[in-house]
Amino acid sequence: MNLNFQQETLAISPSHFYKSIAKIAVAQICQSIGFKSSQISALETFSDVGGRYMEALAGIAVSAANFAGRTQSNLFDVVFAMEVLNSPQGFRSAWNVNQFFMKSKTLEDG
Repeated sequence: MNLNFQQETLAISPSHFYKSIAKIAVAQICQSIGFKSSQISALETFSDVGGRYMEALAGIAVSAANFAGRTQSNLFDVVFAMEVLNSPQGFRSAWNVNQFFMKSKTLEDG
């Protein structure tokens, strides 16, 4: 008896995968703060905003690392990016390597 099995592969584009993961994360966040249900359009909108925020955060962190002459971002770069995105003027503190990063006003507020 000869059994031939064909594997089916599901091709998912990176953007579709990213959007699906973002929607799940947003739904879990909403559930954790007490929401019982949500409209799909609201989840999609929040997911899009969150995704754009993450892209901006990553871009600023990479720029900060490059400006410092490094090829990889570190925690200080990410905290700096959070501070930049939190205010048009930014905040003093945590991105400075001479200061403990947990003293960041941005992290204290979160």
